[in-house]
Amino acid sequence: MTRPGTRDLRTRWGSLYHYFKRMMQIRKALDVFCCLADDNVDVPELEGGKQYSYYKLSNDEWNIIRRCTEALEIVSKLTTELGKERLATCQKVFPILERAQIKWEELLADANYAPVAPALQAGLYNMKKWYCTAIDSPIYFICHVLDPARKLSFLNKFWETEWIEHGKDQLEHVVSLSDYWISSALIILLSFSIIKQLSKGKLLLQL
Repeated sequence: MTRPGTRDLRTRWGSLYHYFKRMMQIRKALDVFCCLADDNVDVPELEGGKQYSYYKLSNDEWNIIRRCTEALEIVSKLTTELGKERLATCQKVFPILERAQIKWEELLADANYAPVAPALQAGLYNMKKWYCTAIDSPIYFICHVLDPARKLSFLNKFWETEWIEHGKDQLEHVVSLSDYWISSALIILLSFSIIKQLSKGKLLLQL
């Protein structure tokens, strides 16, 4: 039994990787279909006088799909690691984005990937944009530095000093807020306890 075709979702790079990977797996079948479909009476005709042979891909076009598949496999595996449901992954965001950027920059420097260079550049632009967004969000920095296996070792290697200082300021701000809310909660609990004790004493006096 053959596997059904894989659908592409524009918002998910992983789905595009599986879509291209499936195309590469059935390349021969696709080429044969495009060559023979126009002469097969059992195959519905295309609208507007188009022919299936128009959609047969050249070797250069198949090479582009192969290079895209190889590039997308990198980010697909990394984003799959981030998408685990049973494990916390916030502390992995910076290392994974860094690894993805480094690998794609290596591909961009490889002449074999010249046909897909514009796509790689656009992808790197998006990665850097997401990276900056993650830096501005305190949750990722805090989760990263509080991970005993990571702390600041990775950030000291890959980050600018001002980024680290910005993250530390965010951490101190969140800690100060938590101290405030914890203190407020304790005061409220203490107040309820006092009110409860006073209520009991009032009842005892009435008795």
